[in-house]
Amino acid sequence: MTYKIWPFIPQHGVDEVLEWKTDVLRARDKEQRVMLRNAPRQFLSYTFLMDEHTLSKARALAYGWGGRQFGIPVWTEVIFVGVVSSSDTSIAVDTTSSEYDAGGQVLIWQDDSNYTEATIASITGSQLNLSGPVGKNFTAAYVCPLRIGKMVDGFSLQRGPNASIKGSVEFRVDDNSAYAAASGFPTLLGLEILTDTMYYLGGADEKIIREVDVMDNLTGKVYTPFRYTRSDQAFYVGFSLQTRTDIKRIRSWFHTLKGRLTPFWLISQAADLTLTSDVGASDTSIGVKSIGYEANYTQTAIRILRTNGVATYHRVTSGSTVGSVDFLTLSAAAGVAATVGNTESISFMRCVRLDSDRIEFSHQENHYASIKVPCIEVPVP
Repeated sequence: MTYKIWPFIPQHGVDEVLEWKTDVLRARDKEQRVMLRNAPRQFLSYTFLMDEHTLSKARALAYGWGGRQFGIPVWTEVIFVGVVSSSDTSIAVDTTSSEYDAGGQVLIWQDDSNYTEATIASITGSQLNLSGPVGKNFTAAYVCPLRIGKMVDGFSLQRGPNASIKGSVEFRVDDNSAYAAASGFPTLLGLEILTDTMYYLGGADEKIIREVDVMDNLTGKVYTPFRYTRSDQAFYVGFSLQTRTDIKRIRSWFHTLKGRLTPFWLISQAADLTLTSDVGASDTSIGVKSIGYEANYTQTAIRILRTNGVATYHRVTSGSTVGSVDFLTLSAAAGVAATVGNTESISFMRCVRLDSDRIEFSHQENHYASIKVPCIEVPVP
């Protein structure tokens, strides 16, 4: 495989995209999803501030090699390692927050004129073992994964009133792998429960809609039969990630979902229901202030969160309304007692899937990243 390394380090503000491909086939009361891409396509968008000399080097590389394969440093995972000797066949580095591949490449970089690559033979949590010696000496080296791919739309330049020139480039990675890993989330009915706090990130938009087919002959009443047997509920999941470890954990979780393929439980994080009487650990029903549950819902799921932080997750199989109280029947005993006084909130949980195969990570300084993805409710498998 012939490629040249793009060695220029970008400014803060890197956009990363993971993109799966799923066929969604929807019927009146269910849907079928078919995975068409096991490993996502990965896109990395970099912005640079360059002086005239660095720009000339970048321009020459883009002009002479554009359209062919590049070695693409994953700068969002770069780590300082210090001295590296030419005879070294391993590099001591924390790999737990990065995505290295045995048989893949690692970039060893000091500046855009002093760098090399090496093939990874094996990986431990604290070390990269190489297939041979590094071959160059470094006094203040950084390392990061090196991917192989191409420029999406060339190298763009923007000159301003000062001496620095702004450059930008987007790469499509061609050798990305699937990095699914255990998330540690609890499960209900075999589906993971997303327990991370969801962040607004500009707004917590929701929508409830019952789709209809509009039949209008323009002379009489409009006929609008239901298209599906249930209403649709649409939400957003929003993450504000503060560490490399969290970024890798959530990225790995998205790999398990594979875009729109796999459903999960989404907690509303709201106080949707208000407990009216204490619940014992062996109780299989709870009483809440009426919201008209019996008339409007069939089966749902809830989280009961106590003030001491203990949370339990339950499938609600039915409900009945007596006066001003809704009695909800649980599929199993509550397991942990909950009193009116120690219950922080009772939140609905919706079985949802992502409503996009495209996941966008906005990386900023100090390992901060944000993600916001639409999702939609689906029937429980």
